[in-house]
Parts: sequence; C-alpha cells; structure tokens
Amino acid sequence: MKNIRLFALAICLICLCGCREQRVSESFNQEMPTEESPKEQEPVVQEENLFFFRTPVGAQTENGFYSMQYHDDWTGFLTYSDYATQQTVPLCNQPNCEHHAASCTAWFENPYNIPRLIANDEKLVYCYLGMRGTYSEPAFLEIANLDGSERTTLYTLDANETLDEGFCIDDDAVYVLTRETESQNDGTVGTICKVIKINLYDQTETELWRQKQEGGVSYFLAGSMDGQIVLKEIRVEETSSQNIMEQVHSQRHTLYLISPQDGAIHEGYSWKQDANLEMAYANELFLVTDSHTLCQLTKEGDMIQLAESNILVPGKCSLQYANENSLWVTSTESIEGMPNPGVCLYQIDRESGTISELHLEDGVSVDVLAEYQNKLFVRISASRSQSQEQSAKYAFWSENTMQENAAEPNILYFKAADF
Repeated sequence: MKNIRLFALAICLICLCGCREQRVSESFNQEMPTEESPKEQEPVVQEENLFFFRTPVGAQTENGFYSMQYHDDWTGFLTYSDYATQQTVPLCNQPNCEHHAASCTAWFENPYNIPRLIANDEKLVYCYLGMRGTYSEPAFLEIANLDGSERTTLYTLDANETLDEGFCIDDDAVYVLTRETESQNDGTVGTICKVIKINLYDQTETELWRQKQEGGVSYFLAGSMDGQIVLKEIRVEETSSQNIMEQVHSQRHTLYLISPQDGAIHEGYSWKQDANLEMAYANELFLVTDSHTLCQLTKEGDMIQLAESNILVPGKCSLQYANENSLWVTSTESIEGMPNPGVCLYQIDRESGTISELHLEDGVSVDVLAEYQNKLFVRISASRSQSQEQSAKYAFWSENTMQENAAEPNILYFKAADF
C-alpha cells in the first residue's frame, strides 16, 4: 500500500506556470540569507548526470520502466515494462514463482513500508521511508542490479532519523535528505536536517550539508538543476497572528543550490507563499506563478518563460513529464478558465507555448511516465485513485496523435504477464 507522508500544514501545493519563450528581467531574487538560513558559499560549477525522483509511481531507465504491483494483502512485487518487447513482467527469474515470499527478488514484505523506486542505467535503489505498521522498521536504502539480483542493504538510518521523499541519483551516488531528532538540554526535542551523498559502490557516506531546523522552518529536497541539487527552505515569517492559515500564508519559500561534489551552497530564488511554486523533473526545474505563467529556472539565476494559460495555477496543476520539446501537465483548471470536473492532461510546447488537451475518453486517465524512440510510455487507468491501480495498463502512445482533434490515438498496449 502506498503511504503518502503528510508534511506541515498546507505545504502540499504543487504547480506549474507558463509564458512565451523569452528571458525575464526579474530573474532570481538574490536576498541575503537570515542568520538561521544555510551558510552561503561560492558555487562549484559541476555538470553531473543528476536525475531527481519523487513520484511513487515508479522509476524509468533507458530501456524500461519499473513499477510496483500489489497482492490482496497489499504486500508488493516489482514489475518491469520492457520497451523493446512491450511486455510487463515481474522482476523475478524463478519459474512458477508467485512473487509472494522472501525467496522472490521482486517481493516486498511490509505493506506499511513499500519503497520508493529510483534508478540510473546501472543500479536500482529502493528507498524505504520507515513507515510504521504492525511493527517498527527504520528508514533504509537497498540496492540491486537492474534485473533485481544481488539485492542488499545500501544504507540504514538511525532509529531517530527519517527520510525525505525526494531523491537525486547520478552515475555513482544517491543523494537524500534526512531529519534527525535529538533531545536538548532544556528537555525539548530538536531536529537536524542533512543532505547526504551515499556512494552506490563502496557505500561510503559524505555529508554535504547540515542545518539545525529552527521553529517555523522546514527543509526538503526539491529537485536537481543543471547538475546541482535543489534544496527548498520554507520559513514562517514573523507574525503576531495565532491563526494557522495566516501563519501559512506568511511563509517564504527559498531555493538553494548544493554542489554534489563538495556541498558548496548558494541561494537561488525566493518567493512568498502562494505567489509561485517549483516543479521538478529529471535535471530541470520549472516555476508556476500566480499570473498563470510557466517558466524554466536556470542556475545562473534566470527565468525563461515558456507558456501562459489559465490551467497554470499554483496548487491546481502538476508536472508529469518533460523532454526537450514539451511538458505534460495535469490541471483541475480548463484552458477557458472554468474548473474541470476532474484532472485533465495537457501538453505544452516549449518553443511556441501552445497548449493542447490530451485525452482518450471520458472517465479514463492517462499518466505520461517516460518515452522511448519518440513514443511516450503511459499508464492508462479508469482514474488516478489507488483503488484503480491494479487495473492500470501500460502502453506506448504516439506523441503526434495525442492532441484533442487528432485522429484515433495510436495506442500500443504492453502485454502483461499473468501475475
């Protein structure tokens, strides 16, 4: 069963924004950090093959997509959708295996701690958030070959540590944010946040950044951009109000860029709650604004406007997938500015800013997950609810037949093994 962590107050707004392609003179807001903010250093320019993961749906590699299936008892087993053969099979090579025992390389026993999946083109990493169920289990990471073999523990957090849901990975290491609670001399409990680099091959740990979390301050891994790790700080600014929502609206969001090599950090961009929100995919970072614009951020401090539309509203849209030509965004708003009865999928052309609504038929949801040889790899289901996941199907969908007024969509469904 998927477990979705609830973070403080109403910080679950996720959205995008768009404008036509041009540079914006406002660029990054280089405000000086407060005393409690991370210490700023000169950034080290390092082009790393970073990839950011946060989605619980699965993980893509060059040749296929990994996703989780569930038994009736909600224990999980890992499946692999092979792009070349167009088949989805359990990640297990044992004949007649039911994928429901510890001997199966694809099985995950604890339904309260099914891992998030991340991958590069050499290794799979399973990130267990340490959820509590019928028994306690710490957060930890496992590593395996791409075929699921040699699954071993990569890193285990201490009992007083938790693991953030955002992860970065490159060819050699995985990057995580942890929160460590500790007792203070006055009897209170404090939190130390750390960004840790864990080598995939020798399991060595390098602490890139550490910060004591003051009251009213939270930190998250928000993405990666041009080879830099993006750390997000949310800080409640001074207010005399006792109203929780007013305190939320007083928050300031600040993005910091951290070098994956030596932890050098510098401030990128800052905004007031509800004004903007970042959206990350792979090694790019985008921003949606309350003026309905979508922009791409750069580590040099610029914003490149991409599109403008009523569908681009902070808190009402999210980014599914991006490549060099397009972004695929879901939104509860319509192009005409009217609320949609559900969540609709849109394709945004990065060069022209043109936005097209994409759909199969009423009541059917499409999630864009990856691409292969100019075909989009998608998940098609009756809805995006968890109860419909078991009946979801994977398919290739030709990009040029996805537009609303195009001919019958060219859908090539993957053959699913008998699970």
